[in-house]
Amino acid sequence: MLNPLLLLSKLKNLEKAIRANQERIWRKFREANKMEAELNQAKTAYSNLSQEMKNLGSAGKQVANTLGETNNLLKAELLNQFF
Repeated sequence: MLNPLLLLSKLKNLEKAIRANQERIWRKFREANKMEAELNQAKTAYSNLSQEMKNLGSAGKQVANTLGETNNLLKAELLNQFF
């Protein structure tokens, strides 16, 4: 014959175990969401930095071209002065 008190005790223990597992799962879920948010922020920061580097590279090329043109103009001006 089944002992009702023993059954009730087992049920309560099972409920406690389920609640503990649910709490652990929710903690892991929240932790995973936080980590995902941090990963997305890092990806965004990387993308922004990459774009900034491209822009900086383009600006550097423009400056180099402008300086080259200025240098050529100065050379031409100097040559005109001697000839």
